[in-house]
Amino acid sequence: WVMGRGTARGTNIIIPQMVHYNDEDYKVIQINQYAFYKDIKLKSIILPSELHNIGPCAFDSCVNLTNCILPDRIEYINSYAFHNCSKLTTINLPDSCVCNEGAFEGTGITTPLFNKVAFLYMPPTFKGHYEILEGIRYVLSGAFKNCVHLSSIKIPQSVITIGDGAFKYCSVLTIHCEVTNKPNGWDDAWNIVTNTVAYTNH
Repeated sequence: WVMGRGTARGTNIIIPQMVHYNDEDYKVIQINQYAFYKDIKLKSIILPSELHNIGPCAFDSCVNLTNCILPDRIEYINSYAFHNCSKLTTINLPDSCVCNEGAFEGTGITTPLFNKVAFLYMPPTFKGHYEILEGIRYVLSGAFKNCVHLSSIKIPQSVITIGDGAFKYCSVLTIHCEVTNKPNGWDDAWNIVTNTVAYTNH
């Protein structure tokens, strides 16, 4: 497998399934941190089907990136992987995928990002009330960071884990939780800015 810093600099890039190095073939299963950092020429990229991990800041500040196709087997998108990719407005998220804080911060994405089990990212432009879907089990760290126009949110009983700082800088938020008290799986700093919280049985 390959972890080295990316050297390709082009407009449209297809990363191969295998690379040949020192008479050996290696599967590409990871994009290393800062691999395409500030590559202003990059407009689209197709990632290999065996890719499991996108490293921190891998595509950070690729300001002209408009299209990135994630493989079905992707498992981790690390912190700030697509940070400041301002022209990236949509992305496919397989159900196996989880993200770290800031993975999509500063992108052009304007709709909530979630899959069957995890809520990953709320764009800070969202206004009003939001209800996390029943069945979601995880709300990731920083998922609602900087959502200063989010007025209220309902968290269903199915959510067993909330990461630290999930609602960081949400200054006017009221949180409605369909549990009677904080579950053990919710990080102690899940509500770091002490937004108003209402616990209820439903």
